[in-house]
Formats: sequence, structure tokens, C-alpha cells
Amino acid sequence: MTKITANEHHLWIVLHQVCNLMLKCEEIASSEAGLSREKYDVLMAIKFYNVVEETEVIETNLARVLYRSTNSISTIIDRMEAEGLIKKLRDLPDRRVIRLIVTPKAEKMLKKAAKPHMELIKRLCSVYTVKELQSSIELMEKFKQKATDESGLKKYRGEADLNNYPKMVEFLVQLNEGT
Repeated sequence: MTKITANEHHLWIVLHQVCNLMLKCEEIASSEAGLSREKYDVLMAIKFYNVVEETEVIETNLARVLYRSTNSISTIIDRMEAEGLIKKLRDLPDRRVIRLIVTPKAEKMLKKAAKPHMELIKRLCSVYTVKELQSSIELMEKFKQKATDESGLKKYRGEADLNNYPKMVEFLVQLNEGT
């Protein structure tokens, strides 16, 4: 059996705890607008992808961005479509491709949910200095890459470029204008 150090085990537990706490905090923030955390994540990913990649999103790309299976994303999208939050449009050149559009109803809910989410992010990140924040991003990106390699998932072409800072700023400006 491979031995791990106390620090490796401690990091693993802390990462799990942080992940679970973040999900709980996001669930609370989303519920204020009548959205589940999962639906909020889907809507934000679609909007983010639209701005950063300058294209509409398709289900497989959405699954890649959220690190979920295509089947689970399809199930969520079907529920959201039934609720009038998402509209599916068949691609004209390739009828097999389904593009996802956020409806005006979802836009309204997303704008309402974005404010508590941004406030949450601001509060939680306030424990870091600018330098610590940058170091944390670098360390977590390194960890994410290793976990991606371990899981057999590869960085997909369909994954939005999180390092495109001009587009990230554009997205945040649009999001802030809506709140």
C-alpha cells in the first residue's frame, strides 16, 4: 500500500470540506432567486461560454466546462427546458448539434441570483491578499490539472478559456450591469 503523509491527507480533507462548504454557500445564494445551485451553475456556464468563446454553447461543451457527464447535463437541460429556463435550438448546418439559449425568464432569475453570488465570492476571497489570491489560483490550477489527468478526462477543446482575462472582465462587467 502507498503511504501518504499527514500533510497530504490533511490537504485532501480540507479540499473536500472547502468544496462542500462552497456548494452549501452557493445553494443558499441561489435559492434567494428561486434557482438551485445546479441550475445557477448551468446558466452561468452558458453565459460565460457565450462571452469568453464568443459562441453559443452545446450540451457536450457545457458538460466539459462543468466536468459532468453529457447524460447528467442532458437531464438538467431537459428539466430546465420544461421550466422555460433554456431553449434548445438545432444547428442548421449540423442538425445533430443542439445549441442552448438562456430564456428571458432565466436571464431575470440569473440577474437576481448573481448579486448574492458575487457578494459571497467577494466575502470568501477577502481572506486573501492579492498575492495570496494569485498563488491560490496557480496552486489550484496545478491540482486541477493533476486531477484531470488522474480522472482520464483531458482538457477539452470545448472548455472555456479561464485565462482569457479581457473576456473574463467583459463577462463580469456584463454581470455587474445586470445586478
